[in-house]
Amino acid sequence: MIALSFMACDMSIPFSEKISFPTSFSARIPATNLSELQKICDELMFLYEVEYAKIDEALPIDTNSRNIIIPNDPWSEDGIETWDIEPFGKNWWAEAIDLPGAWAYDNYFSKIDIGIVDSGFDNTHEDLDIKFPNNTGWLMNRKDNHGTHVAGIIGATADNGIGIAGIVWNKNLFCSDWEPTKWQDFSVLGQWDTETSIYASLIYNVEARAKVVNFSLGIQEMIIWSGLMWSVHTHDELKGIFHQKEREARVLGDAEFEDYLTRLERRGLIASGKGYTAIEALYALVAKLYVIPLSESLWTKVGAFLHLTFRRRIPFAVTKKIFADTHLKSEEKSLLTLARQAALTTEDLIRCVDSNTTDISTETKLMAALYPDGIPDVGSRSCFTGLASPNRIPVTQSVVNLYLRKQILFEPI
Repeated sequence: MIALSFMACDMSIPFSEKISFPTSFSARIPATNLSELQKICDELMFLYEVEYAKIDEALPIDTNSRNIIIPNDPWSEDGIETWDIEPFGKNWWAEAIDLPGAWAYDNYFSKIDIGIVDSGFDNTHEDLDIKFPNNTGWLMNRKDNHGTHVAGIIGATADNGIGIAGIVWNKNLFCSDWEPTKWQDFSVLGQWDTETSIYASLIYNVEARAKVVNFSLGIQEMIIWSGLMWSVHTHDELKGIFHQKEREARVLGDAEFEDYLTRLERRGLIASGKGYTAIEALYALVAKLYVIPLSESLWTKVGAFLHLTFRRRIPFAVTKKIFADTHLKSEEKSLLTLARQAALTTEDLIRCVDSNTTDISTETKLMAALYPDGIPDVGSRSCFTGLASPNRIPVTQSVVNLYLRKQILFEPI
């Protein structure tokens, strides 16, 4: 069977309004002379509406020349699934990608350690044998269905008579949980945030010698997410960055910018704020976010310097900047001092500044600063809004500047 595929644009739409992503068509044609099919492709390429046309040749899989092994994993509670030519049953996805054909080369795959960055893993699952990189005690993990599901597809234990068989057998499977700290232990993790968790997880998997790292985030979402690291952009600015990076990466997505943005917001990976003015939008953006100061410990800086310089071999001219003094304004230093004493949102910081509070080292002092008139009946900080505070604008500006200067991170409530 020969597949003929081509992409075309809708010429009924004015050029200035053309959709970003072309429409893709494919047609299956009974096997014939390849030169005749190439002529069809050439003719299609002459059409103004067609962007690209090619022959997509499909060849039969020769299962007789390989040592195909079907493990005894049942794949379902009803019994062992059959392996059919057409994808069917609980193992349909494995049949669709010719998984037995990949198992024939397992002796090659078993030499490749794999990393997975996802939303937590069930490390007690009977069909999984996973490891956690950088297992020093503070890297925590929360059991989650999605991470466990991904890990199972990639590397579930094969031929053990239970569950399913993963794509790769006899390998090291390094798993890192990138979920926000609201599901993890604040005191142990030191208030590790989502952005840092993702970057750190990728680094730890690579340092654990993982040759392949699976990260369940599309490249379009990654472009948007990485474009906001240590940055704050308006909607239109971010959209422009997205389309520029998309062109540079030469990728075509299956959705619009707004769809990718919504997905990231729903997963808590980015935050947004709206307002009639820029400062109102900034306040709406950071008001409900926890302000997490980064450590300024000398030993932390020394450890990072040695690691980056000698292990990662980053040039000294770059790593020495770790010790560079960041010139902060007095207001910014005051906010950092408060944020280091307790977990505070931007709204909490505004209330502390309103009451001229500098010491919140105990719970009693913290409650007195946040509720000088007594705890309200609703028993929630959400009843307070900094919109009417004279310190709303300066505190908001200082918090955003601290983020842009890489002094703090944000964490959602």
